[in-house]
Amino acid sequence: MPDGAEAVLLLNGAVMSYPDWEPVVEVLSRRYWVVNCDFVGQLLSPGPPREALGENVEDVLDVLDALEIPSAHVVGTSVGAAIGLLLAASVPERVRTLTLVNGTDQVTPEIRSRVEETRAVLEAAPLADEDAQSEGMKCPGCGFITEPLREGQQLVCQVCGGAM
Repeated sequence: MPDGAEAVLLLNGAVMSYPDWEPVVEVLSRRYWVVNCDFVGQLLSPGPPREALGENVEDVLDVLDALEIPSAHVVGTSVGAAIGLLLAASVPERVRTLTLVNGTDQVTPEIRSRVEETRAVLEAAPLADEDAQSEGMKCPGCGFITEPLREGQQLVCQVCGGAM
């Protein structure tokens, strides 16, 4: 972990993306190594959304493993809270603390419809600038959209550690 800092893992709500956490990241990153990324198929992230919340737990564990994070403080909102709860229940040794914000225990048809409506709006919106996605890039290795880390002159993916 960078500078021996403890990790904080931020888990998104259904109709949000990792940049929505920016005000929280700004504060937490003063003390913690903050990790956040979109779930597979979430809004503009590639792939179909996972059918079961447990599949997202497996993805989260893959992220922690790729970053060699043995345990993290987990903060989840909305469906991210449910995924955080499942993570803590299935591998409690990987969760140092668990904070649930505005949690939900299911993805209802109404939530799924709102997600699809938001995805359609985002897909139809033209980017004002090619650099508009510079804060969030799709990793060619793992396919996640995340904010790359800078290691010297190279950008690396927070999820898999590959070059971006």
